Order: sequence, then structure tokens, then C-alpha cells
Amino acid sequence: MNEPKVLIVEDDRDLSRLLAEQLRASGYDVSVAGDGAMAIMLAQKQRPYVIVLDVGLPGADGTLVMKRLKSLIPLAGIPVIVITGRPLTEDQEFMLEAQAYALLRKPVDIDELQATIRSALGTLGGPEQQPPGLATS
Repeated sequence: MNEPKVLIVEDDRDLSRLLAEQLRASGYDVSVAGDGAMAIMLAQKQRPYVIVLDVGLPGADGTLVMKRLKSLIPLAGIPVIVITGRPLTEDQEFMLEAQAYALLRKPVDIDELQATIRSALGTLGGPEQQPPGLATS
């Protein structure tokens, strides 16, 4: 069985490294992007099953990344788990409108994140299914 692909979009290198290590140890194929442009490029190239997206990114804020992901048909169906250290009021309203799968507060509880990823994968029918938007030939 293929390892489910997870894309972590986080500019804090220590946090992204910690999350990536924990998720890899749990059997996920993890890629990391430190900014919005890299996130969009990796998402298009790798078609992850789930994206973990920090809202407070340099350059292209996470809300802009979310808009871009949802505007690209092959990527629009990928569940996005948003993580934020900012007050929830602004982020929560936008992320609900943008159809984020979940919104988690920093510091990120790894058990909660893993449970949320498992739940998101369950909405896809399990990791053995192709990620949303990946055409079969």
C-alpha cells in the first residue's frame, strides 16, 4: 500500500521539521513547503492527499494560498487542515467560507493533528484511493 501523501506548509523550520518527523514515523509520505508559492507548486506536482497549511506565511498569506488551491480544479478537493497561532475570529470565518477541512490552534497537538489527518483520509475512502483531482488514464 502506498503511504498517504501529506504536504506541510509552514515557515517555522523547527515546527515543520517536528511535524514532518512525527508524521513520517506514523507512515505518511511527507513533503514540506516554507512559503505559499512552493506550496502551490508542490501541490500541483505531488497531489497530496491532505495539506496542513499555516495561515501566517511570509509573502503569500495562508488565506491567499487557500484561495489559490480551491481555484485550481485538480487541487480543489484536497482536504486542507489549517493551523494558526493568530486569534481565531478572522481565520475561522475565512477558513469556513473557503471550506477548510479543520482549523487547529498552535501549538499543534500532534495526536490531534494525526486524528484530523486520519479523519480527512477517511473522507477520501482511505489512503488506497487516489487523491482528489488525480485523473485516471
